[in-house]
Amino acid sequence: MPVNRTHYETSDLSREVRKRPGDVRESLAANAIGFYRRIFQGEARDDEANGPMNKHLVVGAGLIGCPLAERLAARGYTVTIATRSGSTAVGPTTLVLDASDPATFVQAATDASTIFVCTNPPYIDWAAQWPSIFDAAIAAASAMGARNVVMGNLYPYGSPTGAMSEHSPATTTEVKGLIRRAGWAKISTAHDTGYISAVEVRASDYVARHTALRDSKRNPVDTERTHCEAGD
Repeated sequence: MPVNRTHYETSDLSREVRKRPGDVRESLAANAIGFYRRIFQGEARDDEANGPMNKHLVVGAGLIGCPLAERLAARGYTVTIATRSGSTAVGPTTLVLDASDPATFVQAATDASTIFVCTNPPYIDWAAQWPSIFDAAIAAASAMGARNVVMGNLYPYGSPTGAMSEHSPATTTEVKGLIRRAGWAKISTAHDTGYISAVEVRASDYVARHTALRDSKRNPVDTERTHCEAGD
């Protein structure tokens, strides 16, 4: 099904986003990541759930998407969790979505104030699926004037020799890192040009509920470095 690009260009909301100066867009992105952090720390305010920006679309139901959607719903937000398989969560509305299809992504994001992109295709499918997912996420955010929060990882940094930050160069030469670097470049460009408001949240390994740490016989721990364990 062809995508109606005219809708993205003429949407009142997306026009307003594009007219905002760069510093205002940066503030919107900072607010988005602050909101994301407050949800996971249990510090979101009740008045946020009852405000005009209380509807959220979470794409993906893995170790990030599922608890995010459930915590948003528990705080009183209107939440839809969308996956290709129709995975369920406690509280949110469930939706079947092919995130690589812009037309259905836009429909799924109707009236959403924030789109959380937490999906993660199988590694063998990254090259085929991620570019279309990034394009569809941009299209949906533009159409709805929604904030776009992308769950990223550290692959684009390659093999740095020191501490990593958001300002570290993306020096990867590895295939998966190049795919994620190119995807964020697309979204970052859309943000910088005022087409959408977006931010990427980057983390490494995800250890939470439903995660089993392997015993030392199957997966020996590196005893030469300091390790921290985290969980719910």
